[in-house]
Amino acid sequence: MAYKQKVAVIGCGPAGLCMLKHLMRSNGDHVQSSEYFEAIGFEQQKRIGGTWVYDENIGSEEEGRPWQSSMYKNLRTNLSKHVMSFRNFPYPDNAPSFLHHSEVLAYLEDFANHFGLHQYIKFQTQVTLVEPCLAKSFLPSPVKWKVTYKSHFSVPYYPSFIGEEKFQGTILHSHDYRSPEQFSGKIIVCIGAKSSGIDIGIELCSVAKKVFLSHRGHPLTSELPKNMIQKPEIQEFISNYVVFENGDTEHVDAVVLCTGYKFNFPFLHDKCNVKTLHNRVTPLYKHLVHADFHNFFFLGLCTQVAPFPMLDMQAAFCKAVLQGQVSLPSAGEMIRDANEDFEERLKSGMAKHHAHMMGLRQWEYNDELADMCNVPRLPVQIMNTYKYVEQKRKMYPMTYKYMSVSYEAQ
Repeated sequence: MAYKQKVAVIGCGPAGLCMLKHLMRSNGDHVQSSEYFEAIGFEQQKRIGGTWVYDENIGSEEEGRPWQSSMYKNLRTNLSKHVMSFRNFPYPDNAPSFLHHSEVLAYLEDFANHFGLHQYIKFQTQVTLVEPCLAKSFLPSPVKWKVTYKSHFSVPYYPSFIGEEKFQGTILHSHDYRSPEQFSGKIIVCIGAKSSGIDIGIELCSVAKKVFLSHRGHPLTSELPKNMIQKPEIQEFISNYVVFENGDTEHVDAVVLCTGYKFNFPFLHDKCNVKTLHNRVTPLYKHLVHADFHNFFFLGLCTQVAPFPMLDMQAAFCKAVLQGQVSLPSAGEMIRDANEDFEERLKSGMAKHHAHMMGLRQWEYNDELADMCNVPRLPVQIMNTYKYVEQKRKMYPMTYKYMSVSYEAQ
């Protein structure tokens, strides 16, 4: 009997489920098991779904293990369903273009059920340590476990402000935001004008007296709620007032931080040689493969992407590497490639903490992975649909989620 490679998949959200499917279902078949891999998924919750599992409680625990969802009650996707699905597994035809978080979770359940993935998952199991180990002579790899994934929506990033400890109002991260009712009639500062900042800010405007949208970029030119006022970044807090960088001083009741998340891998031993300086995970080749351990992968680190299609491509690439179908460069060459990518980003004006942010770069990246592992490239319709929705989101942030988007959108 041929030796099966043992693969550990840490976390059974979208990335983990996609990886399990690629590993354990031969050629995408929903019945035939893989003859090459023995995979197991470790999931600390009682169910699959990862960040798409909604829990209205803050600071929840499962069997004594701290866990908290990043979902809020009324969240709908800011991407259309066509770029929120895995290859050859679409949403139901009657699903809306922009999905409630419960519909995404239901999709993931359907995906797992269709491919019989639950049998490979060990639930309510928290991974506490991953480290390289010396292999027995018959093992084809120097590391026992071969794939890892960790959600990057679990450790909020809290910027520091002068005088914040003296602020008499409430400061919370969007990670702890659930619904707007508690902010009724209040004056709010919403920090950050990326997707979550705008979405939460608009929702708060439905109940708040006033919402200040504080961000560092150019003022948004799209139509916003009448009680939403754009402001520059915060300079300092004074009692129950906020001073902005332009000198404006405003009385506020609460501040919502839509400032994103930090990568965090507390279960990795120092021997794994994984660094996260300025939220850049190194040393990774193609934002995915550890340069020293070629069977140690990090799926789903990239941001501002069509997530599920990219995960599909990354999982296919990882599988091909494990099967020896992709010839990786030397460790030095991989590190050099990663550094050149990072330096190019810095030269283009990107911040250090955007080392894994893709945007327009994602399409060339996806094609490169596809070509390297000899799988079909993503259909061009995915890119067209993504760009179409991105344009509408910028133009009509208050109403675009009510649109019906076709897969052939141009």
